Amino acid sequence: MIEFFVPGKPVGKGRPLASVRGGRVSMRTPEKTRDYEGLVAHYASAARRKSGESFATIYVDDGRKVWARQHPVLIVIELSFLRPNSHTKADRAWRHHTQKPDIDNVAKAILDGLVLGGVISDDTQVVGLSILKRWVTDSVEESALVKIGSAWDRGYDGGTLEQKLESMGAPE
Repeated sequence: MIEFFVPGKPVGKGRPLASVRGGRVSMRTPEKTRDYEGLVAHYASAARRKSGESFATIYVDDGRKVWARQHPVLIVIELSFLRPNSHTKADRAWRHHTQKPDIDNVAKAILDGLVLGGVISDDTQVVGLSILKRWVTDSVEESALVKIGSAWDRGYDGGTLEQKLESMGAPE
């Protein structure tokens, strides 16, 4: 399993920006998104090197030809956001973060960062994903905790994906 921590406020993947030059439309990723994906890639790549694991494409030689096979992975993400001082006592009783950024957009940015960091070849490899957004106090840093495990683990007894994600520490 590869596990790493990305410091800083989690950022959702922004909408692509379009511009016209010479009658041609070009699309680009917003700078804030590009920066966050690069940060995720940096920490993911360092964790991959440290663990010695990689879930990138596997090349299989079946005796006749060599073909690529995507390694199925399971991912657990825990997003921590600093609770604003403006929250009332009633707001502070609620521990889940129900504001922007949207959870799916943050997941897209993190998955793209994993591809950039060489941990996975493509986000189509992800067969199970568990994500939690939560508030934290000022004693805890805003961050993303990411855990990536194989769906092929030898110790995996063939239970459901939910059971496998739970064994990886999926947030409740």
